[in-house]
Amino acid sequence: MERPEFKAFITNLGKYNEGDLVGEWVEFPIDEDDFEEILHKIGCDTPEYEEWFVTDYECNLSGFDWQDFGEYPSYDKLQEFGELIESIDDVEAVDNAYEVTGDLQEAIDGLESGDIIYYPGISSLGDMAYEYIDMLGGIDELGKDTIENYFDFEAFGRDLSFDD
Repeated sequence: MERPEFKAFITNLGKYNEGDLVGEWVEFPIDEDDFEEILHKIGCDTPEYEEWFVTDYECNLSGFDWQDFGEYPSYDKLQEFGELIESIDDVEAVDNAYEVTGDLQEAIDGLESGDIIYYPGISSLGDMAYEYIDMLGGIDELGKDTIENYFDFEAFGRDLSFDD
């Protein structure tokens, strides 16, 4: 997966209410002075037109939901999310964890702490179980209770009866 990016279309609220869409795409994180320049560029620098809002978002992470931000996020909230995206090392792992958790910080922290384990190439829970058992060192490493809880002795016995 390519490096993630996070953009918001910052729109002049006063002009929008007058029927004129005036705005600009902004990639976060962005320096606060540069953000202020963009606000000036779209006319949000007078008392009449000082309010801005977001009319669209672009983010190529699977778990991204624009509703987490809404139309009226703070600069700080957008900036923080952009900085989190910039900090990602393993894009594929974080993307998958974020899709499950719905919270980018939780996904990053979980992967770093080991509370979330990412198995690349795993597409089913069965594949994940095989990978986990292999990581432990094989079926011999499972405890008796685990084997009794998860092994279907009836099915195995039935199959053995057909081998006569």
